[in-house]
Amino acid sequence: MTAYGTLLGRYTYDWLQRDRVQPFYYTANERLPQYATEAVLRRCAAELPVLDLLFGWDAQDITPDDRGATVTLEQRDGDVVPVGDGLVGAVSSASSHRFEARAGHHLAPAVMASGRDVYEALGPGFTLLALGADADAVHAIDAAAADLHVPLTVVEDPGDGETARYGAHLVLVRPDHFVAWASAAPALGLDEAHRLLHRVTGRTAPARAGV
Repeated sequence: MTAYGTLLGRYTYDWLQRDRVQPFYYTANERLPQYATEAVLRRCAAELPVLDLLFGWDAQDITPDDRGATVTLEQRDGDVVPVGDGLVGAVSSASSHRFEARAGHHLAPAVMASGRDVYEALGPGFTLLALGADADAVHAIDAAAADLHVPLTVVEDPGDGETARYGAHLVLVRPDHFVAWASAAPALGLDEAHRLLHRVTGRTAPARAGV
């Protein structure tokens, strides 16, 4: 979807044109969100005794051979381990997936300390994930959102479980579940919060004092 001026504006354009083909379907298309798909896959994978689930690892190399492939994984602490020697199946492609919250990338699912998936807590507008963040920083962003009439849901979590993989204390998520901004610093001032929300909503940022 392309939005004009601001993500929250009423002028948008669906470049995939899904609405034009909808009348040709017998029933409405039901799309399962990525976070719901992953939750189902995790539960099913946990029931397989021959499968080990690894989180927080990156695939650094995939070497195909006659028997299958060997995948070299690197953990965040730097350990490198080759796994999957003789894995049955063909390697069709290799891609990179990271759990860190990065601006412009889709937010990875994670289970919060409450037991809920983070996607179940996201609001209809912007959502601020406060993961062990400073209370003043959370208040600053919340106050700036109120001043600018930006719908904002604040979700607080200790940030010491699965959400620690985001590598940030503050994560601002757009309405389309993409990360608008993330910061590893736990603090943020009110002026910075105003400039941030101006930027992520496509508005002209106010001039700094004395400029």
